[in-house]
Amino acid sequence: MIIFHMPYTSGIRFKIDNEIAKLIKHNGPWFCNTRNRCYQMVNCPSCGSPLEEGQKNCPKCGATVDVSIIGKDALKTKNEDLSQQMDEMRERIRRLSKRYTEKEQVPSEPKSEVPVAAPVIEETIREPKTEVKAEDEAEAKDQGAEVQGVDEAKDAIIEGREEEKKQFQTTEMQKHIGKGAINGLGLDFPESKKYPKGERSDEYTTKPSKRKSKALKWQTAVAIAVVAVIVSASILVIMSSPGPSSPQVDGDFGDWADVTTYGSFYESNNPSLDFWDNGVQFDNGRVYWYFLTDGNIFESASEVTSYILLIDSDGLPHTGFAANRYFGADLMAMISGCDGDLISASLSKFNGFDGMNWSAWSRMGSLNLQIVEYQAECSFQTPTDVPFSQKNARFISAASNGVDRPSITPVFALEPGVLIVTQQSLVPGSGQIDISSGEEVLEIHVRGFGELLSVESIDPVIENATMSGQLSASWNTYPEMYLGTTLSVFIDLSATSQGSKVTAYVTPDSITTEFPSVMIIGDHAIGYAGEMPSGIVIDGCFSDWTLTFIDLDPIPIINQDVDIRKSAADSDSSDAFFYAEVMGDILAGAFVPMQRSVQGQPGQGSSGVPLERVTGEDVLNIYIDVDPALDSGAPSPVPGETIRPDYLIEIEGRNGDIKQKTLLRWEDEWTRMGSSGIEAAKDSSRIEVGISKELLGGDLSQVKILFETTDWQGYGDNSSLTGALVDPFMINITAQVWGSADGSTWNDLTEVLPSSNSAVDLTSDENGYLYVLFDNGTVYRSMDAASSWSRIIEHSFGSGEVAVGITCDMQSDLYMLDNEGSAYIAPIGGGTWTLRGQAAPPRSNYIDIDWVIGTNPASTVLYATKSTTGASGTDVCGSTDGGLTWTLVSKRPSTDSTVSAIAAVRSGANDLIYVLETDGDVRVSNDSGSSWQVTHISSGGGTSSCVDMDVDSNMDIWVVRAEGSVYKLNVTTWTWTTVCANNDKSEIQAFSTAPIPEFGDIGLIAVMLLTITVISLMRKRKEQRREQDPQ
Repeated sequence: MIIFHMPYTSGIRFKIDNEIAKLIKHNGPWFCNTRNRCYQMVNCPSCGSPLEEGQKNCPKCGATVDVSIIGKDALKTKNEDLSQQMDEMRERIRRLSKRYTEKEQVPSEPKSEVPVAAPVIEETIREPKTEVKAEDEAEAKDQGAEVQGVDEAKDAIIEGREEEKKQFQTTEMQKHIGKGAINGLGLDFPESKKYPKGERSDEYTTKPSKRKSKALKWQTAVAIAVVAVIVSASILVIMSSPGPSSPQVDGDFGDWADVTTYGSFYESNNPSLDFWDNGVQFDNGRVYWYFLTDGNIFESASEVTSYILLIDSDGLPHTGFAANRYFGADLMAMISGCDGDLISASLSKFNGFDGMNWSAWSRMGSLNLQIVEYQAECSFQTPTDVPFSQKNARFISAASNGVDRPSITPVFALEPGVLIVTQQSLVPGSGQIDISSGEEVLEIHVRGFGELLSVESIDPVIENATMSGQLSASWNTYPEMYLGTTLSVFIDLSATSQGSKVTAYVTPDSITTEFPSVMIIGDHAIGYAGEMPSGIVIDGCFSDWTLTFIDLDPIPIINQDVDIRKSAADSDSSDAFFYAEVMGDILAGAFVPMQRSVQGQPGQGSSGVPLERVTGEDVLNIYIDVDPALDSGAPSPVPGETIRPDYLIEIEGRNGDIKQKTLLRWEDEWTRMGSSGIEAAKDSSRIEVGISKELLGGDLSQVKILFETTDWQGYGDNSSLTGALVDPFMINITAQVWGSADGSTWNDLTEVLPSSNSAVDLTSDENGYLYVLFDNGTVYRSMDAASSWSRIIEHSFGSGEVAVGITCDMQSDLYMLDNEGSAYIAPIGGGTWTLRGQAAPPRSNYIDIDWVIGTNPASTVLYATKSTTGASGTDVCGSTDGGLTWTLVSKRPSTDSTVSAIAAVRSGANDLIYVLETDGDVRVSNDSGSSWQVTHISSGGGTSSCVDMDVDSNMDIWVVRAEGSVYKLNVTTWTWTTVCANNDKSEIQAFSTAPIPEFGDIGLIAVMLLTITVISLMRKRKEQRREQDPQ
């Protein structure tokens, strides 16, 4: 919905939808501000120039306009009949009386030296026609003589407000301003009476009488004659008077009717902080500031509320307080209060060269201030030692109480007009930009506020490509300007090399326009021509983070800018990578980082000692424990977490800009190691960080990671990850173990403890612990990346039964499958196997099992497959209750050779199921087994049977041959890569990736998959059983 808001002098506000808004433009010009409020305009009857509602004089010909009937034939001249104005003024005089009595009254004559103010909202009340006693008439005259002024501001604000219609069920008939009534925070209204809105009680309603006394007729005639003389003289004086030459800080607010104002651009969740209107005037060296809020000013009784005007007096962003990258505040007006009481109203200037330090403000003096409920106006003289340029000065207003979301206006100038440009990337999620034709990569939405100005040209910054066409924007009406124009940036990649990074974005310097102030919002468009680079690249594209997981907080985080939404981690042979995403704007920081007591002021304390440096930055900390099994490292930064971090990556930022990157190492205290080797890139809500493994000690086979976000006050969110970063393992026939950093080169490690039985399968849990299953059901576990092993489950089968597969549910249980399809369950910490259920008959030739999702046996989803082949397909069974009951999938996958393994993963509402054949075919189902496709591994490597497969953290598929050749399927591009073509190992049996969940301590169902490719070289027992078992 669009909210169109009439000027505050009428107080009328109404809502219309976008389609109606488009039709309004045919009914005359409108002026719209940033709070989605539009002011209807009329034409001057004298010269035809457009007039805003409430405008008192035509800006072109100077003709005086009656603001009470603007929109009609409003031009008035001295020779025109003034009877209508006399009637209106008579009604106004009657309303100025101190109060209505229960009896009927006649208008009283006000003091001649007090100007009569036109009511904001005209009310038609018939004149009394019943008899009036002489004493009543005298009392009314006495009451009228006491009138000192009138305040109608509240009527203007209340009328039409939907929220306040519920709160204010009555309207005050009159308000009286006595001597000394204006006292900084409001007006004193003694003995005011109220009546329900939309109706009047008999006590206040005048009723006509059938007869009039002669005395009443005579008194009425005299009263009318006196009023006519007074009104005529007053109007002539008003029309001949030039009026005040400067704005007045008097609580009237009428001198803001013709000033362009702007509402909150970043809105608050607290009505008392939210600006409905906000404007500035400059006259004779003084700055005048006005604002109107959605709730009562200083409404909060528990927090100090501050309303702030920041002034970039010279228009230079590198001087003053760095409010954002384009705005350097040199002066600040601040009005603070609590529970309806004013605490301070001060003018401060910024000292020093540290533009991040909020504490560098020093107080210079007080403000001339008037506040009336929802409205305030103030003024101050610009200091002589602070250069002020009327042409270049820029302003931002903000309201904050340190608890609720602050309210911030757009950046505006003294000249009316603000252009807001929102950019949005149209690069596909894959990050690949089609190189064969012109591609639309960036969408720009352009909206204007204030004056009806145009945008001559927009020239986006394009890197490694050229833009097709030209961009501009113009409007014929105010609604068109307010609704804005959407433009598309098309780029030409004909001269761009395949795989080149392409970027498109807009800056204020990209725009040629008449608007004095321009704001840019949104993210750059980043992608790659034709194809993405392999692996993760720190480039701000984020398309390479294909698998991230949601954070579920048991307690809501108030500040969305530090509320972690997703996180991830990964690594390759040389670098480690980290990813974080927040609900709001990452590294936004505090626009107004105020940290003072009720009595305090920004700047130096009473002792003259400079205040502590306060920068208002948000911080992302990445704690890394490279040896979680050892009791070494720093104390846990989060209570309840067992992490003992050895390294810390600290990213600080404000206004969405990365200000500092630092690596620290624990040496009995945190020691800074500098920023060399750290890469970071971000958009509005996401950040990715890369660092060399060598800077983290080199060995990341077992790590524990903690992400922590904090704001400048120390509030924030955290998440912990436990596991290993991409370190494959391999086991030979004698249980010798090898490890690899990239899956292509292998190094000797250790061997599993001797056993008289044969090892048949391998899996891992959320901690990266390895589990080896032997054919008799015995399980050995390694908690230190295969450096040592211990037996946790001892088991033996009956005749003809052998174990064939093992999987882990990432939470608490291990599942085992035997060759007859019997499913067993055991605690992940060890114990005994318990028979869970039986897979679908016939009871033979079962070969592998995999886990999909579930946090307990009752909800765990498992898949099992047989090794059979043929045109009729192989049996694939599924269980949704942890192996208790099993059913065949709806359609069998056809196979051309013996089936050797199964892998599955949850994707949305469906399960992705992969069935591997020994000849390298992979049968794929994207719909939980309802339909199947086939793909084949890439050429190269050996020719032995493909024996195992698994899914990594990017949901890519890995396949291993018996002699150690390794292949990878990129599911985004659906292309195979030969990772390891020649491997001198033999009789490879199993391959697994180590899943590590995010926030396991709060029971998050979703899991984080950190790639650990593991190849175990064992005795060729599976293949022997396939050869022995009948098909």
